[in-house]
Amino acid sequence: MHLFAQESAIIDSLKKEVAKAKTDLKLSYATDVLAKEYMDINPDSGIVYANKSLALAKKIKRYEYQVDALVTLGIIYRERGEFDTSLDKLHTALKIAEENKLHSHYFERVYTSLNLAYTEQGNYTVGIEYGFKALKEIEKNGDTLAMALANNNIANTYFNIKQYRKAMKHYSIALDYAIAIKHVYGQSLLIGNMGSVYYELEKLDSAKLCFDKCLILAKEVEDITGEANAYTNLGSYYQKKKDNKTAIEYFSKAEKIFNEMKMQPNLGDSYYNLATSYLELKDYKKSETYAKQALEIANKIESYPHKESAHLALKNVYEKMNNTDKAYYHYKEYIASRDSIFNEENKKEQFKAELVYEYDKKKYADSLDQAMSSKIQQQELEIAVEKTKKQKLFTYIAVGISCLLLIVALYIFKNYKDKQKANKIISEQKHQVEIQKEEIELQKIILETKNKAVTDSIYYASRIQKSLLPTEKYIERNINKLKKG
Repeated sequence: MHLFAQESAIIDSLKKEVAKAKTDLKLSYATDVLAKEYMDINPDSGIVYANKSLALAKKIKRYEYQVDALVTLGIIYRERGEFDTSLDKLHTALKIAEENKLHSHYFERVYTSLNLAYTEQGNYTVGIEYGFKALKEIEKNGDTLAMALANNNIANTYFNIKQYRKAMKHYSIALDYAIAIKHVYGQSLLIGNMGSVYYELEKLDSAKLCFDKCLILAKEVEDITGEANAYTNLGSYYQKKKDNKTAIEYFSKAEKIFNEMKMQPNLGDSYYNLATSYLELKDYKKSETYAKQALEIANKIESYPHKESAHLALKNVYEKMNNTDKAYYHYKEYIASRDSIFNEENKKEQFKAELVYEYDKKKYADSLDQAMSSKIQQQELEIAVEKTKKQKLFTYIAVGISCLLLIVALYIFKNYKDKQKANKIISEQKHQVEIQKEEIELQKIILETKNKAVTDSIYYASRIQKSLLPTEKYIERNINKLKKG
């Protein structure tokens, strides 16, 4: 299946977002994201969408989106080997970021892309300078993934100037970051790059393990470019083992992918690798054909490293073909290309860039220490102020509670007094009732006494009356006596 047909579900989703975007702002953002997704599977479509995003961003004067779109274009043109166009886009992006004082994140992206463009072009002096600038910006922000990418890019520069120990140091740092955030794509890339260092140091078993692991991870995350790079590395391994037929199989797989993706620098590498393997198999015509194709791309993209390898391949094949004139010509061009890369001034500038970075890093660390010291003092002051605030708060709370308790106590005391007063009144009323009762009892007794006295008087009077009046028998008897007398 053609690679361009393998568009992901993400792209389908992004196309729908683009279709329903109602504002230029949303459309600019969506088209740039879509351009990034197309970057590795269909660069031509990536360029179309990135340019559309850039035009919209200019229309609405959204400088951040302009920088994003320009960086996307810079990356695509770099991967196609069109370094002049790539650098033009990236320097325009840098100017916009500087003039509008954008966030350091945008400088980080531009510096990283400039590092890659200059490095792949063979201008390692400027490339490593931008690599360290990118690393400085990233360290300020503490972005783990960006730290991994920056260290990988610096390692690539060291690898290209054959400083393999420094390259391995930065690859290892980058891999630690990638593992920490479980970034499989980054792990695949870095493990493959570390394998290349082992390869150059003649540690082939370690190199093979890295290349196999890289291929597995690349397939796992459907990283087509990573897969092609893994094929290239495995081809180099088998070439080193003198198994050139197997090497050609892997180089051909890589060449097919890079050709379809129009990745000119990588395609040039594939042609060079095929040329060297066919040379070992003594198929000089095929070797010459691939070496010429490698030189054609090197001249097209103006890359000194690619020119160096292509001229070397042609020098070697013409020697085998006993064509001394052509062999000598390409030998001189090989030396000229090599000297353009590894002259003493370049090395001095590269180390100068590193020293400046280390100095700036120390300066930044010192300022950071000072800032941390001030921060600690500020924190201590804030703690003291907070402690005072808390003490005041506790005092206010204590006073409040005391007041509340006092109010409650007063309320209870008042209730107690009221109750006591009520009880007293009740008691007094009860006492009055008892007094009144006693008075009633007394009055009753008095009344009863009076009644008895009256009764007694009546009774006594009655007795007196009875004693004074003769009885009926007495009267009757006396009347009878009178009658008889």
